[in-house]
Parts: sequence; C-alpha cells; structure tokens
Amino acid sequence: MPFGWQKPEWFRRGWTLQELIAPRELEFFNKDWAPIGNKRRLAAVLEAITRIPFEVLRDGLAAKRLSVAQIMSWAADRKTERVEDRAYSLMGLFGVNMPMLYGEGEKAFQRLQLEIIRTSSDQSIFAWNPWKPRTGSVLADDPSDFRGCGRIEKVEPDQFVDRLTRYIERRVHGRSPYIRLGSWKISTNPVHWRRLAWLKKRAHSVSQQHHVSFSVSNGYIGMQ
Repeated sequence: MPFGWQKPEWFRRGWTLQELIAPRELEFFNKDWAPIGNKRRLAAVLEAITRIPFEVLRDGLAAKRLSVAQIMSWAADRKTERVEDRAYSLMGLFGVNMPMLYGEGEKAFQRLQLEIIRTSSDQSIFAWNPWKPRTGSVLADDPSDFRGCGRIEKVEPDQFVDRLTRYIERRVHGRSPYIRLGSWKISTNPVHWRRLAWLKKRAHSVSQQHHVSFSVSNGYIGMQ
C-alpha cells in the first residue's frame, strides 16, 4: 500500500480535491519526503481511496462524461475548517465563479448550486438524497447529500423528459419504494416527488417538447 493502511488526512480535506484532479502531473511523497509515485502511475490506488474514476485521475475531467451529482459525491466525505469552504473549494471543478462571503454559512453551498444550474442543463444536481429528514427546498444542504451518487450518469434534458414521462405514465404504486430512470434511483416519498416535479418543469423549459403536471395522493403518483 503506497499510502499505508490508513487514509492520509490529505484525502479528507475539501480543498485538496481540486488539487488532486486539476494538475496533469502530481508527485506524492511520504512524511519523510521519500517519493511514492506520480498521479498517473498511482491512479488505480487513488481511485480506491477517493472514488474518483481512474480516467479522471489520469487524464482530467474532460476524459469522462461526468454528471454534477457524480462530481459532488467525491466531496461528500471531505471536511473544511470553515463551512463555506465546502462550497468554495468546488467552484473550480464546476467552472463557476461567485463571491466568497465568509460568514454566510450553508448558504454558500446553495449559491454554488444556483450558479451550476445557471450555467448547466445537467438535471443530476437534483438527484441528491438527504441523510436526515428535511422539507422545503430543491437544493441540497451539503455535499454529503450526494454521497452514493458516484454512478449517476448525465442525462440530456430531452432524454430525461422522455424517461420520466414513460415511467410516470405507468402510475407507480406507492408500495414500490423506488423507480429507476436509467441509473437514477429516486424515492417516491411525496416530498422528493415535489422536488422532482419542479425538476420536470425545468426540463420542460429547456426542451420545449413536453408538458406534464404531477399529483401525489394515497401513495400514488399521477401525471396529466
């Protein structure tokens, strides 16, 4: 094991995520400054530690068709000293810019998501799953809400609308806890479906191909 049996603290920090992905060449050294190897040679080991795909570690973000949710999942277990830095440390990975306003707390991550939505049509930003009960927002509270989203694929707006329409037309019964949209797993909890209805409305504004409205009643999801 090049990094020993315990995951080094470097891999738990928020800011080091982009430091790991962005450079094409990156050398690793142990605590005694003895060389361990470079990023390309250690890509398979780094993938096991970080859950970042081998291709991305070797060739960068452009090497693989990535979804917003997948990139967010890499930050799910990383920590920063200031809560705002959990958002600010991700700006470079998503190619967005926004003012760094220390003191705004969790609002920083909400602003990050809004900037991503403004510049991207990737619907996977809404595929997060909260780890504690919550209501009232289509936006995630924290990168940890994207834990488990590492295999969510990017779906184009017209494809998303088509898949969602075909599944909802079957009037999914509430006794089935999940439906699948390709690689997406979305809870049929009414709160989650209100978020999904908002998402569908946004997808419509992009594709201009479909119109649909949702209703949730007695465990059923209806579409008109």
